[in-house]
Amino acid sequence: APSEHDTSIMTEPKGHMGSPHYHNESSQLRSRLLALLSILLLTTSSTPSGAINPETICFAGSGKPKTDIVMCTMALLQAPPLSRATLLTRRARARIQIEDDARALEDLAQSLAINPLSAEALTERGRALGFLGRPAGAREALNKALRLSPNDSRARRIRGVLALTLGEYAGAIMDLSRVIAAGSGERESYALRGIAHYFAQDQAASLRDFREATARDSSYAYLPLWIALAQQRVGQISEAGLQQARAALLGDQDWPAPVIALFQTPGPEALAAALNLAARGTPQLRRARSGQVHFLYGELLRSRDKPEMARDAFAAAVREGDPRTVEYALATQRLAGQHTRGKRGKN
Repeated sequence: APSEHDTSIMTEPKGHMGSPHYHNESSQLRSRLLALLSILLLTTSSTPSGAINPETICFAGSGKPKTDIVMCTMALLQAPPLSRATLLTRRARARIQIEDDARALEDLAQSLAINPLSAEALTERGRALGFLGRPAGAREALNKALRLSPNDSRARRIRGVLALTLGEYAGAIMDLSRVIAAGSGERESYALRGIAHYFAQDQAASLRDFREATARDSSYAYLPLWIALAQQRVGQISEAGLQQARAALLGDQDWPAPVIALFQTPGPEALAAALNLAARGTPQLRRARSGQVHFLYGELLRSRDKPEMARDAFAAAVREGDPRTVEYALATQRLAGQHTRGKRGKN
């Protein structure tokens, strides 16, 4: 069924839907999709293909974005007008997961043409535009989504992350605080708010948030490192926490063990070990981890009053990292801040 936000459904224009040419193309497309689906099912699921309901899987999500795209496309072939907007939005969400943001926007344009009052579609539009480097459009879409659905924690969290990546820390803290108060996704929101507090120079607040995220078993792997950075800012000793975090991991090849070791014994060898382990996995994972290593190392060097080395690390984070990660945006902010300070010094 459509989501609760799809309240103004419009039908598509009649005409081509009933033509023989359309049905012939539709049949061919359905056959191709079924063949692709069979391949996907062989590699991702033991469920018999006859038991598959594309619309149900599209709405619920399978956890595998490429499978979701196929399911949503199949469901759209015969979807009633009432369901099309939501199916298009769910397919767009899956496209964003595989970094196909431009095609996601095409789906969302169709979805919003059917239902302009879909907060869900507007939220996904905000995500896609943010990833495409269009923050003004992203903010506009998210603001509209929240006007339509003020209690939508997903839209508010995404807007908070957008503010964080743009260096608008007060706005990020405000939105993430609302998400935490609503009790929705608070584990990761504590970590993100902690980063916003850290960059806003409120280290006591950042430590509280990082520790709360840790207590709630946040999946964010770098929390011990952020805690160590905040502790150094307030003059606390961080070694015990790093040792505890390292002891909780299985071995030297368990991520982020080499990054913790880098914090314990900074230097070229430890950095090389961290980057070597970061260079494994999918291309997206390799980019993300490499950029995160360089960024965190830059923060460590910055906290130890080594601005030139820190700048090189931040530059490497931007050069080698994944633009879709928070750490990439934060490295960009550090470089911009250093550039601004350099210009002021010359003046």
